[in-house]
Amino acid sequence: MQNLTELPYAKPTSLDDDYCDYSFGAVNFEVQPYRPNITSKMMKLLAIPTLLAGAAQAFQFLNDIPVDANYTAGTDYVIEWAVENRTDTFSLELYTFLTDPIYVGPSTGPFGFPIYDYNDTTTILNPAAKYSDGKFVWHIDLIDGREGADWYYRFGAQLASVGEVADYARSFHVVAA
Repeated sequence: MQNLTELPYAKPTSLDDDYCDYSFGAVNFEVQPYRPNITSKMMKLLAIPTLLAGAAQAFQFLNDIPVDANYTAGTDYVIEWAVENRTDTFSLELYTFLTDPIYVGPSTGPFGFPIYDYNDTTTILNPAAKYSDGKFVWHIDLIDGREGADWYYRFGAQLASVGEVADYARSFHVVAA
């Protein structure tokens, strides 16, 4: 298809940034240039992952757990987080998993990466912890007999507002009393 300006009988009657009028004798019509339709709605849609990441990063645990720390079952541990002036709640959770995973077998996918089982569990410590409380006292218990250097424990927060977990990155071990 030819460009209208290349046709000898098409005479532009007015040129503008938004449109161009062409005259073919007695017939006049308007041609608008193609512009990608990036509206404010599209820009808002593109911003959603950034906003959600910011919301998940806003939650912060304050505990300073040393590397390879051992805590004794039967004692109390105070889990602390940054206090926020909010009325909603989150689920305070405890995760356990193997230090060295169990090899299950090769992947059935095209790359053949190995499949490992960390034998992980999730225990809900408080299903409705308040942001405004800032702490929770956990009476340390062994989960399914998982104790010693073979097992890691880690607590996290399931944030209802974004549906994501804000994990505390430092894992620790629990030893029997």
